[in-house]
Amino acid sequence: MSTNSVQQIPPDVWTGILSFLPTPDLCISCFTSKTLRDSACHLLDSRASISSLWWRHQKLLPVHNVEIVKWWQSTIREATKQEVIEAVRGDHEEVLDLLGWDDRHLSPHHRLLTRSCQDIPEWNWMDILFEAIVKGSKRVITACHRKKKMDHSKLSTSQHCRSLSEPLGIEGNLEMIQWICGMGDVDGLSADILDPKFWYPFDLRPSGNKLAQHGHRHVIAWLNQVGKIDKAIGSAMYAGAGNGGRMDMITWLEENEIPHEDVYPPLYNFCASLDVFRWALKHNAPHSPDKNPRLYEMALEHGCSEVMKYCFENKSGLPWQKPMREFSPNREHYEALQLAIDHGYISNDTDLANDVEFTSEDFPLIRWLHEREALNPCFYTSILANDLLEVAKWALDNDYSYEDDGQLAMGVLDSGSTEMMEWLMDTIKVDEGYAWSHLVEEADASRRNIPAVEWMLRRKWKKSREEVQRWFDKESEDITNDWLDHLWEFGTEEEGRRVKQKIK
Repeated sequence: MSTNSVQQIPPDVWTGILSFLPTPDLCISCFTSKTLRDSACHLLDSRASISSLWWRHQKLLPVHNVEIVKWWQSTIREATKQEVIEAVRGDHEEVLDLLGWDDRHLSPHHRLLTRSCQDIPEWNWMDILFEAIVKGSKRVITACHRKKKMDHSKLSTSQHCRSLSEPLGIEGNLEMIQWICGMGDVDGLSADILDPKFWYPFDLRPSGNKLAQHGHRHVIAWLNQVGKIDKAIGSAMYAGAGNGGRMDMITWLEENEIPHEDVYPPLYNFCASLDVFRWALKHNAPHSPDKNPRLYEMALEHGCSEVMKYCFENKSGLPWQKPMREFSPNREHYEALQLAIDHGYISNDTDLANDVEFTSEDFPLIRWLHEREALNPCFYTSILANDLLEVAKWALDNDYSYEDDGQLAMGVLDSGSTEMMEWLMDTIKVDEGYAWSHLVEEADASRRNIPAVEWMLRRKWKKSREEVQRWFDKESEDITNDWLDHLWEFGTEEEGRRVKQKIK
């Protein structure tokens, strides 16, 4: 297609045409002209779970083959952990060699943008190996072994075993569970790749919990057949079935005589459906109100209004106070949320839990809570931390005042995008000196928000993005507070030297 023919079609038409492509394929076909690029960027932003206009560093780029990866590495940007994990899932060893087994080969500036902590690589061989085991990517597992990247001493801790065991249970890949349990050769893999003394016996309790929750009967049946399920693992399976609201799995576990502890898991594990809750009550699942989570709150978390009604009507397992001190809203649980509002347990005095992370898809839920006067004014800390600029603008338009400008500024300065920074400075009128001081002096240097620092320097000195980025293409240990303050005062290192010479 010629460039002229592309230009003759209106951008909104191109956006409509490209909307039929899946996101990875969208990246392949759209970077041939500015018109197509703009339409693709619009679509990518609209599909992002977290709204962010600096999409080049946030969106997954295609990893179908080496050629396409070479193209976007030279044309768009360097790799991120997202592309590495996607290559592992596809078992693309050659692509992985190109992307890197860790991030140390990336440019200093790109590492500044992508590392959550500057002292720690964003990914390494362990991330790759664990994802490969979970997904059954045998070529990548073999490559880890062949390239001598597997340090077995770092795989020996129970923490690492647990972090692998749970995803294996969610995936339910029987072959890989057989292999990790040391049950001989699996097609395409050798049992001697992993050193048995570090891995066996593998902790199957987290796996068992998720296997039952996700209904992987064939895996549980095999584990039972080979004698791998003891009472502790069996009890974890009952708890997983309960947390998944899976009465069908509980019945199946009983019919197949899966062993379990003499006492069933605590009652709070069975609040995801009324059927499993009644089953647990019938089988005397223990509940200690002083030590265990409140049943009503667990049912709300699962979105199970029937168990909430049971607790309310029977005055059992109710929250300690009315309204509750905090809760975690879920956009899939409107009925349960409405019931909690009707019962008086959620109001605008109820704080959002610290672990709440709103995304752009939660905007309707935020408006829904607002309409019912059940939205705590401090909800803005989550929307700022997750860079939801449109929601922040809506909040101001709906009389949510940001009274604590210091707390507001810190939320944006710590993790906000440049677009959020610009809104913060121009709309809330946060003092420029305060903002710079927080970014440079108060923030943890290893977690400093470099895009925000660059934006403030561009804003003050009217420099281009490219020029300021060149200043920061250096190792993180070289970006000291003194160096940053020097740039803030003089604009460039060269200008600072000239000023000092004049003073002398």
